Amino acid sequence: MDGSRSNLKEALNIAALGWPVIPERDKIPLVSKWPEIASTVPAVLERWWREHEGAGIGVLTGPRSGLAVLDVDPRNGGNDSLEAVFPEGLPETPRSRTGGGGQHIFFRYPLPGPIKSGEIMPGLEIKADGGKVTVPPSVHPNGKEYEWAVSPFKTDLAPLPQVILGLMARRLKSDRTARGEGEPIPQGQRNDRLTAIAGAMRKQGMGQPEIEAAILTVNESQCKPPLPEREVLGIARSVGRYKPDPQTVKTAPSPKIFTGAELQRTEFKAPKWAVPGLIPEGLSILAGSPKTGKSFFSLAVAAGVAYGGAVLGSIEVEPGEVLALCLEDTPRRIKARLEQVCGDGPFPGKLHVCTETPRADQGGIEFIEGWLEEHPKARLVIVDTFQKFRKPASRNGNIYGEDYAAAGLLKSLADRHQVGIVAVHHTRKGEAADPLEMVSGSMGLTGSADTIMVLKRARGQNSADFFLTGRDVEEKTLRLRFDELGWIIEGEKDQVDLSGGRRAILGILKEVGGPLHYKDIAAALNRPEGTIKSSLSRMSKVGQVISLDKGKYTIHPNHCN
Repeated sequence: MDGSRSNLKEALNIAALGWPVIPERDKIPLVSKWPEIASTVPAVLERWWREHEGAGIGVLTGPRSGLAVLDVDPRNGGNDSLEAVFPEGLPETPRSRTGGGGQHIFFRYPLPGPIKSGEIMPGLEIKADGGKVTVPPSVHPNGKEYEWAVSPFKTDLAPLPQVILGLMARRLKSDRTARGEGEPIPQGQRNDRLTAIAGAMRKQGMGQPEIEAAILTVNESQCKPPLPEREVLGIARSVGRYKPDPQTVKTAPSPKIFTGAELQRTEFKAPKWAVPGLIPEGLSILAGSPKTGKSFFSLAVAAGVAYGGAVLGSIEVEPGEVLALCLEDTPRRIKARLEQVCGDGPFPGKLHVCTETPRADQGGIEFIEGWLEEHPKARLVIVDTFQKFRKPASRNGNIYGEDYAAAGLLKSLADRHQVGIVAVHHTRKGEAADPLEMVSGSMGLTGSADTIMVLKRARGQNSADFFLTGRDVEEKTLRLRFDELGWIIEGEKDQVDLSGGRRAILGILKEVGGPLHYKDIAAALNRPEGTIKSSLSRMSKVGQVISLDKGKYTIHPNHCN
């Protein structure tokens, strides 16, 4: 137990360097999907080390950690290779002695990447993209402890030397040749080269049919002259008997298939709601044009959930912890908004506000996950705005794919913790018949999200239309009104629009049973002619009445209220 706590303390220290950490034992990761979930969040590390007592410490290499590590294996000539590469000695940079008698030399990851992991000389391997290294005070499978020779807490990372970059470039060229992409294979090397290609494919987990197809192609295109086909097939058959390398083969989980009868018998839990009927667990996107009040709306909802009680004037919610990432606001502005929302009462203690966080691809997802780990009963997370949080889109990338992946990170996080996450986003310029088409970006965003909300408000108006659709919510449009306490729900838009003057107009038209001039309607209701004419114009646009010639109107035949 003492070793476990000691390793946790050191894991936290290493994570503070910005190096994502995973628990491992005998150099084998103890968490699945470790390249994606390696973390620097204290709460995550504390949970991992509680679950895996005595675990060692693995550190992710590559762009997330900013590390490129030279792994020296003296059993395969690593010391001789290292001396040849650095005849005048190693640069000043962190370095550890491994339990197996080798060493790890830590360098700063070079930009631009990617930097593929792999051997660059006998006994010298570079650990970068997709790699990891074990660090002190972990214990090697032979029982010996890793030790720092040069501590990373006292010495900065040196840049990856040009000589290493040169060796890596040479290795890539050699790899392409080994895959049959290089020069013709002469007669004396045909068997060895085809066997090497087949062995590399088998190591990656490929089966005999794939190996046969690949080396038959290389034999025909590269070997001068080609080997007999039966000899090539014999190479594939021979190599296929070996087991794949378990370190490089990724086994996909078997998909779960349900029969109709099984689905009928299965009782599924109802979705959890942050705001019943409005914001379920999962990812919700709240879109609106600038200055429509969407940030005020999301903060008011966050405060209401943190308080418990009524949200938006009428929806009863249970109290719970809420995290609001207000990335476009200052603490002063947030305080002013909360003063308006909360009135003279105290601010909710369960509301947690943050105005700065890393982007999603730079530790932002881990930041939210760490907070959720520390607050397991949290009900809601607000990300305002999504554009300030997501990984920036590339200039020439697949826009749909990048949008889907960016939203997917938040959706996966919401699903893992069964919490509602609202990403505040912008609408595009101009109008669209389908509210989903108004959400800025590609359909990848709306396709990935569970719930879509679009807030639409005309300039200077205190009312707004709130469109809502999703997998677990009823599609509808609500009418909101902004008063001294913020947004409140007046009701469904169609019903609200029928209230007051419009209902009276429809009553007159129904009573007469035929067309009426707007002036006659105004006289019957004792209302200004201009007001009645404007109301009829709006009612015509939404299909409540039909505009006829010379200022006359009648009830639309499809209108049943």
